[in-house]
Amino acid sequence: MKASGIFAMKASDETVQLIWEGLLDTDGMRRYYGYLAGRLERLSSLLQIGAVGLASGAFLTLMSHFPAWVPAAAIALSAIAGTILAFRKYAAKAGRSAEIYRDLARQMHEWERLWADVDSRDDADLIAAWDDLSTRQAAIVERAPFEVPLSKSLARRSYREADRFWAERYATA
Repeated sequence: MKASGIFAMKASDETVQLIWEGLLDTDGMRRYYGYLAGRLERLSSLLQIGAVGLASGAFLTLMSHFPAWVPAAAIALSAIAGTILAFRKYAAKAGRSAEIYRDLARQMHEWERLWADVDSRDDADLIAAWDDLSTRQAAIVERAPFEVPLSKSLARRSYREADRFWAERYATA
């Protein structure tokens, strides 16, 4: 609820800081999971190409030394199975990272609206909105450490970009 007139209570510095940090944190995570999805997708493709190449080379080598079709077929099938499993593993992780990215991107708009309203809403309302967004954000990323890999260098890059973007955007505000 927006407060107006003489009854409007200015947001406290602590509340403004909580919302600012929530905005930055969400943007940093959004960037991270977007970059991670792209990186995992590329890794999946490289693994698939590399595994197929290695399997083909191994198959052709064995075909020339062992005329019997049984060992060659077994090796070829195991190489194909290994390729499929490796591809699926990274493709699934890329898909999960992309899903987290999309969820955080949707939530990012809500953080931006909350930040835009920081001077026109009372402290209690802002804290309630911050709490709601923070709780929903925690639900989005709570399983992520068990489902996708962590890249500290990519995380640092993502958070630096978010900090720089928002600092530049509001430098004159």
